[in-house]
Formats: sequence, C-alpha cells, structure tokens
Amino acid sequence: MKKIDLLIKKYPEIRIYHHINSDGDCLGSAFALYHLIKENYEAKKLLLITNNEKVPTFIDLTPKLIFDKESKVDYLAIIVDTSAPNRIAGESWKNANEMLCIDHHRTSATCIKKENLYVDYKFPSNTMYLYSIVKKLKWKINEAAARNLIMGFITDTGDHLSRGEKNNSLIYFQELTNIYNPSLMLEKIRVNSVVSTELVELILDNLIFKKDFNYVILSKKQYSDIKNITWKKIGRSTNLIQYYNSPKIWFIITENDNKTYNVELRSTGNNPVDKIAKLFGGGGHKNASGAIINKSEIKKMINEIKRTLNQNENWI
Repeated sequence: MKKIDLLIKKYPEIRIYHHINSDGDCLGSAFALYHLIKENYEAKKLLLITNNEKVPTFIDLTPKLIFDKESKVDYLAIIVDTSAPNRIAGESWKNANEMLCIDHHRTSATCIKKENLYVDYKFPSNTMYLYSIVKKLKWKINEAAARNLIMGFITDTGDHLSRGEKNNSLIYFQELTNIYNPSLMLEKIRVNSVVSTELVELILDNLIFKKDFNYVILSKKQYSDIKNITWKKIGRSTNLIQYYNSPKIWFIITENDNKTYNVELRSTGNNPVDKIAKLFGGGGHKNASGAIINKSEIKKMINEIKRTLNQNENWI
C-alpha cells in the first residue's frame, strides 16, 4: 500500500479514469478517490476523465467530469473498477508517466506494470475495496468521500448481502454511515429503480425460455415509442427474468443508440458470464457482466452461453 502513497506524492497532476457504461460503484470509486486525495495531499491538480457519457440521475456528482484531453506536464493515471484496457473511458491514460489500478474484478488486466495493480475480487464492490485501502493508509475521510463510497456499495451487484461478512464490507458500511447519512440517497435510488408496467410487459412479452437459460432480444423499434424507456433502463431490468423457469444464466440484448447491441448477462453459481463477456470485448463479475456487440454476433454469443452450460441442442 505504500506504493500508492508514493505514486500520489510523486506527481503534481493526477487523472482518475472510470470504465465505459459507468455505474454507481465505478463512479463512486472515482469521485471518492478525488475527494480523498484532495483531503490528504496538498497542491494536486486532480482531473476526473469521462468519454461524454450520461450518468445515472440519482448520482449527485461534484466536481463535474471533464472531457479527455492531453497534458503538458507529467501525470499519474489512476484507473478504478475497470477489468480491461478497452473498457477505460478516455484515451489519455495511455500517455501517463505511470499508472495505478484499483479493481475488484477477478479477470482484471488493466495495468501494464503488475506491481501497480491492486486487485481483490473478494470484495463485492470496488468502493469497499478502496475503503479497505484507505484504512490501511490511514487517510482522513470527509463527508464527500464517504457519500461516494456508500453510493458504490449500495448500487453495485447487491452481492454484499452474501459476501459482505467475508471481507468486513458490512462493518465498513456502518463505519461510513457515521460520517454520511445515506437516507436521501437511498430515497433517490428507490424512486429511480421503480420499473414501469410498460417496461415489465415489454420484457415479459419477448421473454424466451431455453433449457437452463432465459433471454430477451429487443430492437430499438420495439421500445422507442414507449415513453421514458431507454436501452439502459431495459438493461438495468435484467434480473426481472431470473424468476421464470429457474435459469442458470439469464440475459437481455438491447439495440442501443449506436445501432450496436447492449448485453447484460447474469448467472448463478459456477456459471462465469464474465468469461463470456470478455470474449466480446466486455467484462464484469463472475455472475454479473456486460458487453457491446454487433447484430451479427448475437447468435455467436448465445452459442457461447450454451457451450458454457454444456448445451448441445440448437437454440432455434
């Protein structure tokens, strides 16, 4: 952990990067780190880099993300919650003098220098892993940092309920609530998590059952005329289909605004969907992953899912 402290002290400019299609845990890690460095180190120019994507409406982000740009000074790139280089939002990290990566994905391979790669996939959220590092470094934690750490914890996969006891995540969460009260945040998340009747009907009307897996494929034409429904909202509703027919893997494939297809993969037990996602340029966790694919790759992905489940029958 001393290497983290030395790297931050070494550079006058520090750039923090998140992954594409960012979620609460990813953004919570990035923004918490911003406030932690600002609180514990003097005279640092801190930049939070984005690739111009929209963020969830329940997240109150301060300061604002900035568009990627080149720098004339030496800088350290810190990459959080990102399992592979092609998932980093922005390009300037490639020109950094050094990189530091903090991640909780078991397939993480982001940093070029392995000695600067800090990974612990036992943690259900990257924010809780970051908090464990903060405790070891004995950094001061202000309210802004605590708020973002809590946001990441409560908006990630939800796996903290089953894995939290093994890595003190639940204890960490309680410690952070002594610094920041998350009541208002929880209410915002609850309001934004309400699934409309129209969305439920759309998903269930297009639900396909196969042995050991369920899935939905939606074109933009199928949902574009329905008010307030976007491909991202559809993706966030993937777990709706896990309660039908007891699948081992379930997924939703939705055409997005770029005429490619967003894939949200979920699974139970020893069915590693992160390995499937990685084959198509995506990533994530063992039981919750995602990718962006072309229409021509849909059948190939479904066949790969069947292979993972040891299915030999034709899916059509």
